[in-house]
Amino acid sequence: VALAWAEVLKLTGRFAEAAKLQGVPHAKRVQPPPTQEELKAHAEATARRAVRWRLVRRLTAAIAIVLMCGFIGLRFARRLPNSPPLPLRLQASSVSDGVRSKPNQFQFTVSRGDRRVFATPAMLRFEVQASNATLHRQNVNTDQAGKAAFTVPASLKLPKDSRLHVMAVAPDGSTSAYTTFPLEPTRCLTYLTVDRPQYRPGETILFRSLTLERHSLRADVDVPIHFELRDPSGAAVPNAQRDGVTQRGVGNGAFQLPASATGGEYTLVARSLDNFFPEEQRKFQVQQYRVPRFKKQIEFKRRSHGPGDLVEADFSASRAEGGPLAKAKVRITATVDGREVAKQETLTSEVGTCIVSFRLPEHIADGDGQLAVSIDDGGTQETQVKTIPIQLGRVNVDFYPEGGPLVAGLENRVYFAAKSTLGKPIHVAGQILDQQGREVARVETVRDGLGSFRFTPTRGERYVLKVVQPVDVTNAPELPAAVNGVPALDTGRGVFAADEPISFKVRTESALPVLVQATCRGVSVGEAKFTLGRGSTSLKLPISANVGGVIRLTVSNTLTTPATPLVERLVFRQHDAQVRVKLLGDASQQQRSPGDPLRLTLQVTDENDRPTPAVLGVAVVDDAALSLDEHERPALRTHFLLTSEINKPEDLEHA
Repeated sequence: VALAWAEVLKLTGRFAEAAKLQGVPHAKRVQPPPTQEELKAHAEATARRAVRWRLVRRLTAAIAIVLMCGFIGLRFARRLPNSPPLPLRLQASSVSDGVRSKPNQFQFTVSRGDRRVFATPAMLRFEVQASNATLHRQNVNTDQAGKAAFTVPASLKLPKDSRLHVMAVAPDGSTSAYTTFPLEPTRCLTYLTVDRPQYRPGETILFRSLTLERHSLRADVDVPIHFELRDPSGAAVPNAQRDGVTQRGVGNGAFQLPASATGGEYTLVARSLDNFFPEEQRKFQVQQYRVPRFKKQIEFKRRSHGPGDLVEADFSASRAEGGPLAKAKVRITATVDGREVAKQETLTSEVGTCIVSFRLPEHIADGDGQLAVSIDDGGTQETQVKTIPIQLGRVNVDFYPEGGPLVAGLENRVYFAAKSTLGKPIHVAGQILDQQGREVARVETVRDGLGSFRFTPTRGERYVLKVVQPVDVTNAPELPAAVNGVPALDTGRGVFAADEPISFKVRTESALPVLVQATCRGVSVGEAKFTLGRGSTSLKLPISANVGGVIRLTVSNTLTTPATPLVERLVFRQHDAQVRVKLLGDASQQQRSPGDPLRLTLQVTDENDRPTPAVLGVAVVDDAALSLDEHERPALRTHFLLTSEINKPEDLEHA
């Protein structure tokens, strides 16, 4: 091994010698010494490199420090708790038509913090509650603008204490907002009736009520109801109270009068236990009386008379079992202040009627007048007495310019109602005079103390009514003061067919953009914008289908925000829905003796004569007893469509 290793070393030495190269001989170069300029340039370059190096070191150190701080801050931030989310803001507003809010319709906006960032899509939870009970639940998501709308379902029956509770929840569920506000309760109308206008002590009073939803007039709202009977003093009659729930809108029952009941005017009261409808009353008489054999009626042609006036009245009589009192003897007696002023005898016509006519004296002291008409068929004699409406001395006249204000410089139609000092409608005729005593219009009531006239008021002028009939009226009722700057409204007859729009005229002294709205029983049924020209502008406002009854027409100025109501008027639109009841069978089969049973078959059809289901109320009563009612009462249809929407429906007795 040693010999082999020696040979290897010898061989490698030879390779090393062979690898050596022989260089070419050359002379050694000597570098000349640098000049002053080169030394100066070298020094400046060295200084610049030193400055750059210091900047690099400082920048590197700064970056290192920043990275280190960021690393430390990140580790620290990871150890901190999460920051709380921005609070939600829930903004609510009622949906408006520009003048008034729409009932139970709302708009909501959900935002974060300062309201500039919308929370989308946030979830809104709605709950309708009343009397600690939940009536309705619904969830709605907001749109990209953070907005959502909600309308309380029309089918909900909302008591007076109903409230809407709203909770907004953020998209991630991290935060929420809450609000609540009252809701417009369900409004109903009730018609109350009894089977007779007059009862004896000890008799039974049969009564019935019908409750309908105010706008649709549908019997789809059943409500708790309370009935009670009050005596003439207003006290509750013992054992004459009853509570219940209407069925298909109907409530009914019976109260028995005590045998010792005092005579006078009693009142039946129907009241909603949940305040769904206003208290309804029906008055009737309780007294001892004999059931008349004849049906008798006296109808004056005028509602009031003065000294010297001609009194005219229509008298009619028929038998209680049916058929006119033809050629019966009639005795007529008229008294004024206890003194007989007329006495006549005549016969009824073939249809049981006659005309009563006499003149009042020229001088009347107290105005206590009575007209008595006695009829005798040869076996029975009965008398009908009615007070003669006499007006003395003073009248009360209320003026109602169409649209509200009396407008100067424009033609106005003015309605008026004349009443006596006792509040009874009276007939008047007279002149409208200005401050100089000049006549500007003549007026006269048409009937029931109601009338209208037209004239153009002058700015700054005041007007009075000089009554010339009755002749002894001493007061001069004043018209309201005329105003400037508003339109004058003219709706023509004020009554419109079921399928036609509301046509009317608006007079103004200058061009004006307006919003015209129609509301029926609290619900908007028509709306349009118009531009009024100077003078008279004819307009037509389309109305929703199947809408009838009293409609409130409002004209508002759209130059203001919100629009400002200027003039307003009630008009009537006829209702096309009808229910017709027909008695089927031969009339001879309906003739029965007292005590006999009777079966009736009724058929109910709609306005197109098609059979329709209905809830019927039937009362069997002596027809002669109905003639004892001296009050004219609205029928069921009139009550729901007209008188329930008027402040004083008694003023429209024959309207």
